[in-house]
Amino acid sequence: MKEVLDEYGILLVSDEVQTGWGRTGASFLGIGAHGVTPDAITFAKGRGDGPAVGGVVARSELMDSLTANSISTAGGNPSP
Repeated sequence: MKEVLDEYGILLVSDEVQTGWGRTGASFLGIGAHGVTPDAITFAKGRGDGPAVGGVVARSELMDSLTANSISTAGGNPSP
């Protein structure tokens, strides 16, 4: 699937919110068991030890292309 996405310029985003860090037993991230490197990874939940905390990790050229001050799942779009 990654090869097809790359061919058409479509980003592969690995949503690690449900799998969590280290919860699959096979690798630190769920995507790690599939032998591909995603363009971006989302994560949340267990990072804040209670408070809602989440984040996005992506290639530098992808993150540098965002002009928003923040990204919010509640907002649905990058905030101006």
